[in-house]
Amino acid sequence: MLIPIVFPSAGAIWLNFDVQNIGNKLLRTTDLPAQYDLLSDKEIIQELLAKYDLPAPLKLLSPNAAARRDNKLISCIARAKGYPASAFLELESFRAESGDVCRVLLASPELCFLQAASQLSFYETIKFGYDLCAMYRLDGFAEYGQRTRIPATSVRSITRFLDRAGKIYGVAEARHAVKYILDCSNSPMETMLAILETLSFYQGGFSINGQELNKEIFLSERAASVVGRKSVTCDAVWMNERLVLEYDSNETHLTANQHDWDKRKATALAIDGFRVFPVTAGMIRSCSEIEKTFVALRKLLGKRTDPRQLAAGREKRRELIHFLRGF
Repeated sequence: MLIPIVFPSAGAIWLNFDVQNIGNKLLRTTDLPAQYDLLSDKEIIQELLAKYDLPAPLKLLSPNAAARRDNKLISCIARAKGYPASAFLELESFRAESGDVCRVLLASPELCFLQAASQLSFYETIKFGYDLCAMYRLDGFAEYGQRTRIPATSVRSITRFLDRAGKIYGVAEARHAVKYILDCSNSPMETMLAILETLSFYQGGFSINGQELNKEIFLSERAASVVGRKSVTCDAVWMNERLVLEYDSNETHLTANQHDWDKRKATALAIDGFRVFPVTAGMIRSCSEIEKTFVALRKLLGKRTDPRQLAAGREKRRELIHFLRGF
């Protein structure tokens, strides 16, 4: 007996729970059996919905189209052929009233991404991918509305999974979207900036690539003496161009200590040959301000911006900005 949970329910679990603590244990990868009986017991499904704070219906994978069941508590999609090995993880198991052992399987974050690409828009798929690869998760009870977490997956893991996914529905869309995702975002604003940077002009972005998010930069002895540590972490880094982007979300309310740290950090980076490009909330308040900001960033990176190309993507850019503001 199986309860195979798939996207979007599985995706919500990956985003809202720390990967090392789901089910209070490290999850073991597993393969989906070719044939299985789907357990849809009302009380068990309700228990799972409550335990993982999921809205009904719970999205499950049936072994075939004939076995699909849909009601207020569950909604099913039919099992596709050719799932890659280790596409699921063992979430938990229990003994049903019949005495049979029932296994609750969870679609891996990589499979969730593939399934998301087949159901969501291009922008939504990219945002979901960033969230899976992020170092934070949203939490309304936390001080800043988010908590640190271990990323559910990485761009490399998603890419490798897609390479093994054959022709499963959605794989082409997923392969296209993953090209624009970066690992290790540490806040919704960092995700927003990264998406604006990496997407092409045609897609509403600014065709800026080569950056690493939250990269640790090891300092020379002289630079380290300024900050009192051997390394600093920056929001986005272009190592080849020796350029750092730092986002300041609340520049008018920084404490004296924060001001001092920012200045010493910028000095240390300058000693080691890095330029710092600060981005404030005012610089991304509107589409026109965003364009000025990222055209300036492109210039620092040695990229010329064709005004006609910039103008041609403006409507798409407004659409992208409106989408990103919703998160």
